[in-house]
Amino acid sequence: MTEAVRYYDAVNLAARTKASGIVTVGFIDTTCPPTGGYAAFNAVAGEATIVDEPLSGHAVPPRSSEAMRSAILRHASAGNAK
Repeated sequence: MTEAVRYYDAVNLAARTKASGIVTVGFIDTTCPPTGGYAAFNAVAGEATIVDEPLSGHAVPPRSSEAMRSAILRHASAGNAK
């Protein structure tokens, strides 16, 4: 399993989805580098939003958390929740 993880890249999954999404990018993230986040964002076929976090590493700062929460609530209130 750990051998396969070396080949995982979010852009490969993002390119296959038609769903809308939100991508958060920590500029000092060494686990998921910003370049991969931008590549995934650009590959999403559906509507996508990106939240830049210049001072964040691999964490979910309050601004990103609120952006994700708001996106979920908008999605649910639009009648998309199943």
